[in-house]
Amino acid sequence: MSVELIVPALGESISEATVSKWLKKIGESFEVDEPLVEIETDKITVEVPAPSAGVISEIKVQEGNEVNIGGVLAIIGESNGSKSIKKNEIKESKTIEEKPKHKDKNIEHKLSPSIKKIVEEKKLDIKKIKSSRDDGRITKADILEYLEIDSSTKSSFNKIQEVVPMSKIRRTIARRLKEAQNTAAILTTFNEVDMSEIIKVREAKKESFMKTNEVKLGFMSFFVKASVMALKEFSAVNSEIKDDNIIYKNHYDIGIAVGTEKGLVVPVLKNANKMSFGEIEKQIVE
Repeated sequence: MSVELIVPALGESISEATVSKWLKKIGESFEVDEPLVEIETDKITVEVPAPSAGVISEIKVQEGNEVNIGGVLAIIGESNGSKSIKKNEIKESKTIEEKPKHKDKNIEHKLSPSIKKIVEEKKLDIKKIKSSRDDGRITKADILEYLEIDSSTKSSFNKIQEVVPMSKIRRTIARRLKEAQNTAAILTTFNEVDMSEIIKVREAKKESFMKTNEVKLGFMSFFVKASVMALKEFSAVNSEIKDDNIIYKNHYDIGIAVGTEKGLVVPVLKNANKMSFGEIEKQIVE
């Protein structure tokens, strides 16, 4: 006998929701109260549990689509006559399956959101990917080197930009933050950084750098390089909101504030990630 999976009431002011992720696939069996699907509104994200044991025989609303409160998400059918599994057996099997995951806990926390997305999409074993950084973080360059992929695949990683639709919650957050920015005072915080090692490098290399590049080695080239590294690790910072989409930029154009006789100007270094220290310093001077 089939049962409908219904969108539950989520509050008086909420009339619709968006299906963000199906947690069970068609034909996959489950027990009563197991979460089947994740839905979100502009206020909350909730998991909808199974009203009875069985399998999903039909999905009515696909991921990313909207559905009204009380609407049908899926049809639940009987689990093909298979015997019901005892709850203690389910817990025991879950414990056995989840144990190996703890070994990867330290590796998981070293992945940035953008890198984690690539790892999941490509189904990579992160334990086999060697990091080029001292802190063990894995970068896109590390993944490309590991895969030794051809130029056609490589270009998919290096797209100029990636457009991702925002969920209801993210649209609401963006709107509220913009409203706050327009009506509230903006605070800037400053954090001190130990520059002693960079000062030593600059002192040791300044003469040879001048001979090679015909420009002085300043601090700005170090700051530009550090900014590019940070943007690669946290791609959301290097993005913008346009309409209902987030546009992630996979190129790194860094603005440099320069005080001149005519006032403050901000020339932009296009594709700063492809520049050497010497090229950065030359373009700042120019």
